[in-house]
Amino acid sequence: MSIYISSKAMPYVYIGINNLTKQFYIGSRYKNVKLNLPSHEDLPKYKTSSKIIKPIFSDFTWYILAEFFNENDAYDFEQQLIFENWDNPLILNENCFYNKKRFKASPVMSKSHKENISKKLRIIKSNVSDETREKLSSSHKGRVFSEEHRRKISESMRGIIRSVETREKMSNSKKKNSKKST
Repeated sequence: MSIYISSKAMPYVYIGINNLTKQFYIGSRYKNVKLNLPSHEDLPKYKTSSKIIKPIFSDFTWYILAEFFNENDAYDFEQQLIFENWDNPLILNENCFYNKKRFKASPVMSKSHKENISKKLRIIKSNVSDETREKLSSSHKGRVFSEEHRRKISESMRGIIRSVETREKMSNSKKKNSKKST
């Protein structure tokens, strides 16, 4: 009996088993599709993305478990296998996202993370030279929007309800800016 080896580049799930300890690592790969490499040609070259496995890659024997038509199916199967083996002390995988949001989805940021990003952006903005500010300002002066562009802006702003406090802040900001330009 022979094992079918695909000649097409398809996402796949693989397993590496340590030759001495019998510990194993499960992974999936879909970038081989972009590289147009069939899985049996890609796996020996790929060397996995795991930081734990990379340095000892040659201590493992690698097998392709399954090929898939799209990367989501390969990812789901990989996570299912990791979940099924999660209690096995020989598994080397550090994370399991089975039945959770895909890690590629836009992350939900914590309040502290958002505050840290905001602080860094403020630092960056405060380090912009006056010369750069002047260049940015002059590049926007005299800019005229077409009638269609103004209409689209107007339509996008319809239905936005702002509080009295917000309107006052906007008004004060505009008043300050108009005093600077005169």
